Amino acid sequence: MSDLEKAFKALTAKQGYLRTRWNYYDGNQPLKYSQERLSEVFGGVFATFRQNWCSVVVDCTLDRIVLKGFDVPSSGEAAKKLNEIVDLTNLDLDAEEIHRDALITGKSFVIAWKRENGSLDVYHNRNEMCHIFYDPEFPKQKKFAAKWFFGTDEKWHMTLYYLEKLEYFVSSGKEMPTSFSGFKASKKAATNPFGEIPVFEFNCQSDLNDVLEPQDAVNKLAADMMVASEFGSFKQRWVISNSNTATLKNSPNEVWDIPAGDGTGQQTSVGEFAGEDLTKFLNAVDKWANYVAIKTRTPKHYLKDVGAGISGDALIAMEAPLIKKCGKRVKQFGETWKDLASFLLRLEGISLRSDKILPVWDRIKSEQPLAELQAINFGVSSGLALKTMLRREGWTSEEIAQAENDKREEDLAKTNLAKVLLEEARKKQAEANLTGFEGAQ
Repeated sequence: MSDLEKAFKALTAKQGYLRTRWNYYDGNQPLKYSQERLSEVFGGVFATFRQNWCSVVVDCTLDRIVLKGFDVPSSGEAAKKLNEIVDLTNLDLDAEEIHRDALITGKSFVIAWKRENGSLDVYHNRNEMCHIFYDPEFPKQKKFAAKWFFGTDEKWHMTLYYLEKLEYFVSSGKEMPTSFSGFKASKKAATNPFGEIPVFEFNCQSDLNDVLEPQDAVNKLAADMMVASEFGSFKQRWVISNSNTATLKNSPNEVWDIPAGDGTGQQTSVGEFAGEDLTKFLNAVDKWANYVAIKTRTPKHYLKDVGAGISGDALIAMEAPLIKKCGKRVKQFGETWKDLASFLLRLEGISLRSDKILPVWDRIKSEQPLAELQAINFGVSSGLALKTMLRREGWTSEEIAQAENDKREEDLAKTNLAKVLLEEARKKQAEANLTGFEGAQ
């Protein structure tokens, strides 16, 4: 089997799976159990009732893994160059979409390249566009990578990336080919002068793995509740009578004039059906919310009302599982960011191993300024260095160095001020002594 055929089959096979994941995240979820009932109750009106928990589960993690830049403790020049690249390519802005794609589908890709004019290309490519093939004997070693896309020429293109070259293929028409044979070589293979496959994979377990089925159940409950509400929003009344009931109207200030029975058989009777209790639906939704919160490590207050007045300590305890999950995601994504950063420096002529590069992340934990200051103060009073405590709190080397410079400037200013005050005091004392001496004469 050729590499082109392998790439075509791999990319084709995952399209349906990925489309489903994105639809659930976007809220375009199928109503698997209630569509017919909704059509029956609401007639021709297109009625859908959903509670989109998929986006909540993904976004509560996404909001806490924010890439700020890179730090290279061993080389300030490399760190400066790397962050210039990040600013130039807006890679820090693309990072959110990169992480979102991975959290939804399990994978996300970035392709980096340097054009002949010297400009850098660093782009996020969604999971459905790319695939990397690894060596079965060495699972961390890339054999080749593939990308397909619909070009401006309104044809489908396929690019295969190898260590030593890049191969290009194109379809004959606008339609996606049904077989790999529908792609033909479009131009001569290009040389890869960098000796590395420039496709980088961000990999993690999809946050939606344990949410799709509960999402379907919750959508059914929401739809059933609306159906029950439609029938039970107004009390339904019944009448047993031999007279004509067609003229009876159920409206405010309407008086029903119903003749009595004839004294034999079933007598005239009126009554009403009990209204529908909707709390049973809400209770069932809450139970599913608890299940989703436990399985996905999402704090319950993201999914349901847990009351007001939550203390800071209680909030920390509720968010602890989410913080731990986010820490794992940061570690997983961080390794790929290191490899990508090392390759970007190589494109600019700087050779630096990936283990020398540190991705800098925004704080994962909720802000608790007083508790954090108390923790730092306790660590310092226990004998730990202030630098160590600040590094544990997520400060970068540049931020720590800036703080040290600010402290030195402040100390110097205080010293200079003290000297000025001391000199002024000495002058005043000398003047006082001189005045006292002249008075004594």
